[in-house]
Amino acid sequence: MADALLKPFFKLSGLTIIGLFKLNPLISILAANRLDTLTMSPKDHVIFFLMVSALFLVITAPQLFSDGMFSDGLQYAAIARNMAYGKGSFWSPHLSLGFFNHFYEHPPLALGLQSIWFRLFGDSFLVERFYSLFTFIISGWVIVLIWKHITGSYQKGWIPLFFWITVSTVSWSCANNMLENTLMVFVSLAALFYLKFADNGKIVLLLLSGLMLSLSMLTKGFVGLYIWSMPFFMWLLFRNRSFSRMVFETLLLVLITVLPIVLLLWLSDAAANNMISYFNHQVLDASQNIVTVDSRFAIIKEFFLQSLLPLSVALIIVLYGLLKIGTSQSIPSQRVKWMVLFGFIVMAGVLPIMISVKQRGFYILTVFPFFATAMGLLTAPVIERWLAGFNRKTRMVTGALCLALIFSAITLSIVSTGKIGRDEDRLMTCYRLVNTFGEGSSINIDSSLSKNSSLHGYFARYGSMNLIDEEEADLTYVLAPSSAANYRQYQPIDIHSENYILYKKPGVADALPSEPSTGK
Repeated sequence: MADALLKPFFKLSGLTIIGLFKLNPLISILAANRLDTLTMSPKDHVIFFLMVSALFLVITAPQLFSDGMFSDGLQYAAIARNMAYGKGSFWSPHLSLGFFNHFYEHPPLALGLQSIWFRLFGDSFLVERFYSLFTFIISGWVIVLIWKHITGSYQKGWIPLFFWITVSTVSWSCANNMLENTLMVFVSLAALFYLKFADNGKIVLLLLSGLMLSLSMLTKGFVGLYIWSMPFFMWLLFRNRSFSRMVFETLLLVLITVLPIVLLLWLSDAAANNMISYFNHQVLDASQNIVTVDSRFAIIKEFFLQSLLPLSVALIIVLYGLLKIGTSQSIPSQRVKWMVLFGFIVMAGVLPIMISVKQRGFYILTVFPFFATAMGLLTAPVIERWLAGFNRKTRMVTGALCLALIFSAITLSIVSTGKIGRDEDRLMTCYRLVNTFGEGSSINIDSSLSKNSSLHGYFARYGSMNLIDEEEADLTYVLAPSSAANYRQYQPIDIHSENYILYKKPGVADALPSEPSTGK
């Protein structure tokens, strides 16, 4: 069983975890014959990239590689799997017959992209997890590219990466397969392309920026369009173009974003039906009738709670620079402008969420690459001075810490793979009934469970089973809560669950649950 679980782990990665890390600079430091000759060379910053990457896996692996998932990400994985195997289509995604037979809660691009992974890599429960991790690898690389555009060097790109991975919702979203993971890729790329366009004026870069925003709309609607504000903020801070040119570039960016969507809706009835259904239900109806917070300002509080750790670390670093290193010189005005720019972009991504009282913390995931870049710019002068003071002892300690983090990341990734991280009883019930009734089968479900999105998600993801509300169809078997008292005419079947009981109509042969497996 362990071998079966570990094979897709390495198959999906395309290379072993160890292969992700270029250890040559680290080994050269630890194995050098003359440690007193060591200096901090540009390539040695690879060590810090390794440390940040390993730290991210240490934080994320226990959730990422264990079985069990937040209900939203679970549903997305089930829909993508169904799409890969011909159940539903790109413009008409399908979860199950009993729950979201036609899934129009979100545009379908992220689901379609993930379905490609299921076609390529099979049905392992790790497929969606590696897809999610892949989106974060891309987003991390884009953060480094943005850093390089601003500073002219990749060397210290690990600094914004460090602040990024310390945001609480970043590791959580990676582990739970959120749509925002894919959205973050497109939004970050849109920002990068616009920054490059603003620098050299090549229209192809503006086209790419607008196209990325079009893809963001096909991923999760309007929430990524705050990048439209970048021309105004850059004009306000840098004044390197006229006001009229800024307005023209903004309108052109909007046109490039919207035109592909309009053409798509015009040319495809299926696309139009999908996007209109999404807009009516998720944008108009949900924003007006679904309440998840007590105050519209809740998203502001959520942002600061998620940012508390990186903000605290940045403050400690700045104070350390002032008190210990003596870095008291003022930050160059150009760097301050970049920090303010990214602060404005963050606000542009957070504040519009206040329009609705349907708010969740992961809605603002896409702003944290820009937040992390601002924190990196703030702390980089202190970190640079600190690195300049490295001696052979501190370099040896850094190398040892890097190796320890890499070892911990690999160990946690392997140990966590296949373990149940959450919803154990629900998962085991799912495995037992899938083994009993088979792929694609249908059973009734008690009405009290009919809106349990997590339960539907597990059965759809691990067996394409349909849980049909007993009020909508009369089937032989019904899954009910263990506390249910209205099935006296049915015969109970023990499925070894604390929370659920399976009932069957009298006179039907027993369907004794098989022993459950621990994963797919």
